[in-house]
Amino acid sequence: MAGSPNPIALSERGWRITAALFCVFLLPVLVEMYQQRQWIAPLFGAALLYSVSYVFGLWPVRRRSLPWRLGFLLWMFGLYLAIESGTHGSQYPMLSFVLVTIMGVLRPPAAIPGGLALVVGVGLFVEVHVVDIVVLVASTVAMLGMFTLVVTNQKLSEARNEVANAAVERERARFARDLHDVLGHSLTTITVKLSLMRRLLEDGDPEAALREVADLEELSRQALADIRSTVASRRQVSLATELASVRELLRSASIKATLPSAVDDVPPALREPFGHVLREGITNVVRHSGATRCEVTLTANSLEIIDDGTGKAVLMGNGLSGLTERMAALGGALEAGPVPGGGFRLRVFVPGPR
Repeated sequence: MAGSPNPIALSERGWRITAALFCVFLLPVLVEMYQQRQWIAPLFGAALLYSVSYVFGLWPVRRRSLPWRLGFLLWMFGLYLAIESGTHGSQYPMLSFVLVTIMGVLRPPAAIPGGLALVVGVGLFVEVHVVDIVVLVASTVAMLGMFTLVVTNQKLSEARNEVANAAVERERARFARDLHDVLGHSLTTITVKLSLMRRLLEDGDPEAALREVADLEELSRQALADIRSTVASRRQVSLATELASVRELLRSASIKATLPSAVDDVPPALREPFGHVLREGITNVVRHSGATRCEVTLTANSLEIIDDGTGKAVLMGNGLSGLTERMAALGGALEAGPVPGGGFRLRVFVPGPR
C-alpha cells in the first residue's frame, strides 16, 4: 500500500539495534585481547568482523538460499575459532552468537540438534567453567528471545499490511463496479435517446424530439448525481426506480417489453442487488442483443431476463463479473447464456431461508 512503511525494513532495523546492544557481551573479550598484548590488531579485527557480521548479516541472510545460509554460519564459526585460538582464556560464552545464528539460518528441526552438537563439540576442546555455561545459556536465551520477538513483529506487520491491502482492493473493486453500473446504463440510455431524437427529427416531429431532449437533460443530471453519490459511497439502488428506468430505456430502443408491475414480493434485502442486476441486464440487451422483445420475470428470490436477440450478449467483463460477486456475497448464483432457438437469458437466484 502506497505510503505505508515496509515491515521487513522496520524489522531489520529493529534487529540491528537489538543485536548491537547484545554485542556488549564482547567487551570482556576485547579487554582480554588488550591485556595479553599479543596479536591485538588481528584479534580486534576478527572481533569487529564477528560483531558486524552478526548485526548486519544474520537478518538478510535468512531470506537467501541454503548454500548462502550455511556459508554465513561457517563464516561466523570460523571467526569464533580464530578469536578462541588467539586468546589465552576461554571464550566459550561467545558461542551464543553462533548459536543464535544457527537458529536464525536453519529450520527448527535441524537447528536444535545442530546447536547442541556445536556446544558439546567445542566444550570437548576448550576449558569450560560453570560460569561459562551459565553465561552462554543466559546470553543465548536472551538473544534468541529478542530475535524471535523481532521475527514475530515482522510477521504481524506483514499480516496487518495484507489485511489493509485487501481492504483497499475490495474498495477499489466496489468503486469500479458501481461506476461501471452508473456510467454503463446512463450512457447507453443517452445513446439510445439521441438515436430516437435523430429519427424523430428526420420524420418531422420536433415536438417529440424536444420531449426527448428534456428527458436527456434530466437523465444527465441524474447520472451526475449518481456519480457523485458513488464517489461519496452514498449511492443506493432502488429496484422500483430501476424498473421504471429500464421501461423507458426499452421503449426508447423500440424493444417490446414485458415487465413486472410491482416489486412488493421481493424482500427488502434483495431489492438493491436485484436492481443492479436489472440495470446491467437490460443495458446489455440494448447494447449487444439486437433484440425486438424482452421479458423480465421477478419472484421473491429470483430475477430472470430473456430477450429474442442474437444470443451473443457479452458473457465476460466488469458488468457480469460484478453481478456474480454481488450474488455470491448473498449466497446466490448467476446464470447467463444463449437460449435454444435464439435469444439470451440472464438469471440470478438467491436461496430463501430454510
